[in-house]
Amino acid sequence: MKPLFLLCGLAVCMTAANAGALLKPTKGDSRNLQPRAMDIRAQVDGAFARTTITTVYSNANRSNIEADFVYAAPPSAVVTGFAYWYGKEKVQALVSDRERAEQIYQVSQPNLDSSLSAMRGKNVFRARISQVAARQDLRVQIELAAPLERESNSVVWRYPLVDDTRDVTLDWLRVRVETDPKRASRDNMGAQQNNGDYLWRKYNFKPKSDVRVAFPSPGGTGVLRADLSAEHRTDGRGGFLDDGFFALDVKSAENPQGDPQISGIETSDITRIERPAPGVARVYGRYSGSNNAVLTWGNQKVSVFFHRPPHGYILEVQHLAQVLWGAHRIQDLSTDPKNRAKVVSLSHSFNLLSKWTSWIAMPSEQRKRYDAEIKRLDVQRRGSQLGRTLALEIEANRPFSPLALQSRAGLRALERSSVGRKTGFEEEHARANALRARMKDLARVVVARKLGLGQSDMRDADARLKRLAEVGAQNEDDFLQNAQQGLRFKQVKALKADYTNQVCALRRSEPEVVALQKRIVALENRYGIADDNFRSKALKLSIEVIAKTTLTEALAGREDGERAARLRDMGERFVRELGDSSFDDTYFKPQVEERLAVASDTLLAEIEAGREKMGVAQSARREVESLYALAPGLRATIRDEGSREWQQDLAWRARAHETAYRLAQTKRDRSSDTIKIGDLQGQLDYLSGHTEQDSDEFEKAETERMNNGEPLQTARQYRLNVDGSEEATPDSSQQDAMLNAGNDYSLLSGNAQITVKAPQNIKEVSAILPDGTQTPLSWNGKARQWETGFDVPTYTRDGRYNVAIVMVDYKGNRTRYTMPFSVDTQKAATLSDIGGNSNLWNLRLVCDTPATSVTASLPWKSVELTAQTNGEFGRPIEVPKAWQGRDGKVRFVITDRARNRTQIEVDWR
Repeated sequence: MKPLFLLCGLAVCMTAANAGALLKPTKGDSRNLQPRAMDIRAQVDGAFARTTITTVYSNANRSNIEADFVYAAPPSAVVTGFAYWYGKEKVQALVSDRERAEQIYQVSQPNLDSSLSAMRGKNVFRARISQVAARQDLRVQIELAAPLERESNSVVWRYPLVDDTRDVTLDWLRVRVETDPKRASRDNMGAQQNNGDYLWRKYNFKPKSDVRVAFPSPGGTGVLRADLSAEHRTDGRGGFLDDGFFALDVKSAENPQGDPQISGIETSDITRIERPAPGVARVYGRYSGSNNAVLTWGNQKVSVFFHRPPHGYILEVQHLAQVLWGAHRIQDLSTDPKNRAKVVSLSHSFNLLSKWTSWIAMPSEQRKRYDAEIKRLDVQRRGSQLGRTLALEIEANRPFSPLALQSRAGLRALERSSVGRKTGFEEEHARANALRARMKDLARVVVARKLGLGQSDMRDADARLKRLAEVGAQNEDDFLQNAQQGLRFKQVKALKADYTNQVCALRRSEPEVVALQKRIVALENRYGIADDNFRSKALKLSIEVIAKTTLTEALAGREDGERAARLRDMGERFVRELGDSSFDDTYFKPQVEERLAVASDTLLAEIEAGREKMGVAQSARREVESLYALAPGLRATIRDEGSREWQQDLAWRARAHETAYRLAQTKRDRSSDTIKIGDLQGQLDYLSGHTEQDSDEFEKAETERMNNGEPLQTARQYRLNVDGSEEATPDSSQQDAMLNAGNDYSLLSGNAQITVKAPQNIKEVSAILPDGTQTPLSWNGKARQWETGFDVPTYTRDGRYNVAIVMVDYKGNRTRYTMPFSVDTQKAATLSDIGGNSNLWNLRLVCDTPATSVTASLPWKSVELTAQTNGEFGRPIEVPKAWQGRDGKVRFVITDRARNRTQIEVDWR
């Protein structure tokens, strides 16, 4: 039995040149599912056609598999529908908001083998099908709308049958093309004709060519010809409104300038005017009324009739012109995020995909299960809200307030509701959970005050905790003990972070820092959490700071200066104290390598973009050469595959290949344009001069590709595809280099950020979100990391989730990691402290959940605290004379990784 099936578009490595369908296992050694039979039906209207493809796939594997269905539509086509069969039930895909689709995925994931992918391209789609039954058939259906191709005085319907079947012999093939009975045709498969229908039936058939039918253009054979597909909108009661949609294909023998103009009928909302070939134009828009219109293009005119359907005419659900107009309108509006609401509305109206919507196909049987799960979650969510409200009223000594009574009544109503009875919701259980959760919060506040770790406006937190313990029959000492253990640990961590700050500032021997070290040791002994490594860790960080500063001096030409010598001496002394081998090898050289990676990546990007002579590239090149002078052993050769030199050579070769293809095109299509040819030849000679190949070799290779019908590859496409892409198992060194994958992220609904630090041989990184959406990461050369943002829907429940990180190196090898994150909508509890004296304040702050930034608003200015490890922040602040010895307040504003903002105030006396 096949499970839930969700679909939306996804860009994959299929192009218009190899459009087609593919059903392949997602992993393992299983074989691709082969097409066993196909039924293709086309309805031709003027110079446009609607095509429905139904394919039966056979799973020859001996076990159930999970498979990806990938479909690449032919050029200019719009995918207008998708369906599959669940037993005898045909399950039609319907558009859903992206967030709603993600909710279905998340809710159904524990019980159903569901899938969801994101739209990345116009005409390429992927859907994950779980549990395709062994030795069983799977039937899927795709619907297309597309303009026909123009050939002389004919229009041609064509379907890429060879790409769909991929050298497979079909049990049977049925192709039916419906058109106006008056139109003659020429086909390449020996069709049977019956009143305008053209029918092929083939058995045990192995396609060797695509299906092709040519029709005479209905727009006539004159200098200007126009083929119109138009239909009025229905009024929902069997009649028609006065307006509709049209798609117009125009062919002129004169190839006039400008756009075609329509007069004699009111037109509006022209989404676009396409120019697919010289002398050919396509117009998509809306019209009102019915009349003989005049189409003018250049010096020629032709009559076009916009008709109104007769009474009793039955209109198909989505007319060709309607879906083509809707698809182009959606595509045009999607370029601006401000149009999201309009795009989603149009997507629902036309049942077409967009970047903010998905297709969902769910069998009726599983729809019931999903609806039941949604109701259960709604009851749980409502019960948690009512329970927390009741707990807050009880702790405030208002157990019988109107709000408390209302909450109790709400919990009882949920328990007695039909959904509550079916899901086993219990009023007592929900109330007890809410009381325990609130007691944990209060226990942290009480212990923090006792340890002197922070202040709170809740002066009566201990009384509130006692009150909740009595009502809930809980032992408050257990909660206090747990809170104390956690807060003591955080207190020591905050002090260690402050100590690390001071050591990195090279103040380790100052009396204040020595006293801080003694305090840390004393607290560790008292709390029984001794850690002798904190001093060595701080010292290592300080050596890294010294190495980085030494490198800055060297790059500024002061390598032999007094400051650089003093820094090196200090670094060597600290290294000996740690027992490490060498300052240069262990600390300085890694800093050179890191700086070299950033400069090399910047230079590579500039070369690839054709900006190698600009200031940014020149600056990056000078820095690369300076860094190689400091560490000559880092320089590799072009033949060292994956090296920085090899990558730069690849960028030059990629640009040379692109230029050579454009040169070959120009010689073929514009042989008389000697200026353009000379310009491209000069560019090719310049680019080949940076490689080990002659310009003739590039031109010969790209001319051969062009003559074979292969499309132009841009420099970036060539570089990314140069070595293919085979799956690889990550080795331990790659895993060690994956610095960020595995970190625990805490998020709130809305936009979130993923950052990944990857090995230097990685060319692209993408993230697969819990809903199946695949998002590419962008390289940040300055920060030397890969970055992207994604949305966490507002309905997402608090809890832990996983994001898969996929990295591809320059050989095409792929490695995959799992990055866990949690959704947390609770604000961070914080501990703060101000130490020091009247002249210098040492600001410290610790959060019980990781924070991204902390700002301290002082009486005279605001400052950003420095982030330490484990969510700790600190910074020494010099106090102006006007404020020395005076009382004041410091307000901390904490922003955590979920973008929750917490504010606390601390008194200074």
